[in-house]
Amino acid sequence: MRGRQLQCIRTSMFRRYIYRYICLFFIVVSSLWIIFPCKKCERILSKNDQSIGTYDIPNIVHFITGQGDASETILDRFGPRLGSRRMERAPSEFQLINYLVLLSARKHINPDQIYIHYSLEPTGYWWLKAKYDLQLNLTLNQIPQITSIYNHPLYHHAHRSDIARLEILNKYGGIYLDLDVLILKSFSKLILNSYQVEAIFAWENKDYNAICNAVIIAPIYSKFLQRLYQSYQSFNSSCWACHSVLLTGQLATIYSNEVYVLPSNAFFEPSWSHIEELYLYNKYNFHKNYACHLWNSYIGNLFLYNLTLNSILKPKTMTTFIRMIIHAVGNEKLNSIAREKFLNK
Repeated sequence: MRGRQLQCIRTSMFRRYIYRYICLFFIVVSSLWIIFPCKKCERILSKNDQSIGTYDIPNIVHFITGQGDASETILDRFGPRLGSRRMERAPSEFQLINYLVLLSARKHINPDQIYIHYSLEPTGYWWLKAKYDLQLNLTLNQIPQITSIYNHPLYHHAHRSDIARLEILNKYGGIYLDLDVLILKSFSKLILNSYQVEAIFAWENKDYNAICNAVIIAPIYSKFLQRLYQSYQSFNSSCWACHSVLLTGQLATIYSNEVYVLPSNAFFEPSWSHIEELYLYNKYNFHKNYACHLWNSYIGNLFLYNLTLNSILKPKTMTTFIRMIIHAVGNEKLNSIAREKFLNK
C-alpha cells in the first residue's frame, strides 16, 4: 500500500516538475519572441546595434498616403470598426486640407526634408499642386504596399500606415505626422530631445491611458518603437485602435523611462469627444498647441472633404478650425493659392 502511495507521490511530483518546466519553456520562448523575433515572419525590422544609444532627432518630417484598402467585401467582414461603424476607405483624391497641412509643416517646423511616402500615388488637383510646389520641396518616396504584419493581414489603409510609420521612423528618425495634423508652432524644442528618450508622444486621453500615434517624434532605431512594432504579433484587424492607441499607452506606462508623453493639448485638443469646439464654435485658445489633430477618420465626410478656399477666406461663421488654418498657413498664402486656382479654371 505504502509502495503504491509512494509511487503516486513520485508520479505527481514528476508531473509537477514537467508542468513547471513546460511553463518556464513557454515564458522563455515568449520573451525571446519579443527580443529576437522569428526571421521567417514577414516584415521584421532590421536593427543596427552601432546606432543604438543616440538620442539625436533629425529635423525631417514624414507623411504617409496611398496605402490602399482591401475590397469592400473584405472590409465588411474583417475591417476595423469604431463602435458599430465600419471605418471607411481612403478618399480617392488628395484633399485641400492635406495640402494645407503640408504647408503648415513647412512654415512652422521648417524641416530639412519633407518626405511623402506612398505605395499608390495620389491623384487630383491638390496632389499635383503639392507635388510641384517649390516652396514645399517634397521628397517623394514610393514604398512597397504593406498588406500583412507577422502573418496577420492588414486590410485597412490606416492599419497599413500604422506599420509603415514605425518602419520609416526606424530607418530615418524624425517627426511622423498624419495628413490631418495641422501644425501651429515650431517643434524645435521637441526635436532637441532634452528628455533623452526613445520617443515623444502626447496623450490622447490620459484617464484611459490612450496615446494617439498621429504624431510621433523619435530618433533613428528607437528601442520603444521597435517594442511597439513587435507587439503587432497579437494584431487584430477588426479593432480600430487597439495597438495604435491603447497598446501604445500601455507600453509607454511599462517603459516610462523610454518615452516622454506630452499633455493632450500639445496635439490632440480639441478632442474628438468635443469635436464641436473645433468645427462649430470659436472659443478654443490654441496657444499651447504645437499642432491640432483634425480627426479625419471621425468627421472627414462632414467637415474636411468638402472644405474649399472660399469657406476659409469668406466663412459664413468663424470657427476654431478656420482660425487655426489661417494661423497655420497665413492669409497671404491662402489668397495666393485661391488666385492661382481661379486662374487655372
